[in-house]
Amino acid sequence: MRRYLVPFITAASLAVSFIMVVSVTTEGRSRCSNGTLNGMYSLRSTGDVLGVGPFAAVGVFSFDGSGHVTATLVTRTNGNNGLSNVEGVYSVNADCFATDTLTSTTGAVSTHEYAVFSRGKGFYILGTTAGAPNVIIGEARKQHSETADSRDDQ
Repeated sequence: MRRYLVPFITAASLAVSFIMVVSVTTEGRSRCSNGTLNGMYSLRSTGDVLGVGPFAAVGVFSFDGSGHVTATLVTRTNGNNGLSNVEGVYSVNADCFATDTLTSTTGAVSTHEYAVFSRGKGFYILGTTAGAPNVIIGEARKQHSETADSRDDQ
């Protein structure tokens, strides 16, 4: 009987070890929330406004970590410069995808989808405004405060 008990105990020990490793790995996965986007981010984006011409923008987004965002954008569309101030709301899902609805000072409303990366150190953004004749994508990186750890830049 002892011959059969040793393999059983070994198999049971391996199973318990496997469950513990899987449990720790699952708990260690980063989950996102509105708080993942918090602070100031520098953005650059490019694309096309269909029927008008090329588009480019740089700007600074400020997220409050609770679902509110403001931004200032400098744009260039088909050779014409512009400046936009926007504010709105955002929502970050646990899977690190996010959405926003922004309203500019002119009253124009736009929507976007984000893919947040590196625990909120940056995001990719895609314009998704229904009916808008454009294809615009961008990337933003978190700006560091003077107290930020220098290892964050690596």
